Amino acid sequence: MNRARSLVAPLLLTAAFSCVLGACATISTRVDRTSGLELTYFWSNEARDKTSYFHVTTDGEFHSGGGMNATIRATTFDTPLSSEDLQQFESLVRATEFASRGASVGETGDHNKLNIATYGKHYEFDVRGGDPGLTPLLQWCRKISMRQFDAVLDAQPNAGPRTR
Repeated sequence: MNRARSLVAPLLLTAAFSCVLGACATISTRVDRTSGLELTYFWSNEARDKTSYFHVTTDGEFHSGGGMNATIRATTFDTPLSSEDLQQFESLVRATEFASRGASVGETGDHNKLNIATYGKHYEFDVRGGDPGLTPLLQWCRKISMRQFDAVLDAQPNAGPRTR
């Protein structure tokens, strides 16, 4: 009986030590490729029959959805952003002057609802109508979102002379 205990004790110690090491090894670290910026952007036209939703995470992933998916903040497309994309993203987000904006501006026109997080601080604001500070960011988001169609467009035949 004592011999069995003496064989089991080292096995239990090894198992316990492995569990401790395994737990330490599974601690994940978040990758920050956007200088701490995270964006959620909901856009709809004044008639609310066109909608878009964009989300950029700090790990440099871009997500988007349109139509009904956008209204429920669901995404159907995602892609990693390149270093150049990330530089543009940071510049465009900072150009919105999100930290000094009011919570709500305008009463009619297109609806822009943004939530920007940076290192634990959250800034949320609604803008109705045109806003020159948001237009470049919205255009950038749309351009990245259109990448979902690149494979389809690339598969189309090249233009050539017309034949009758």
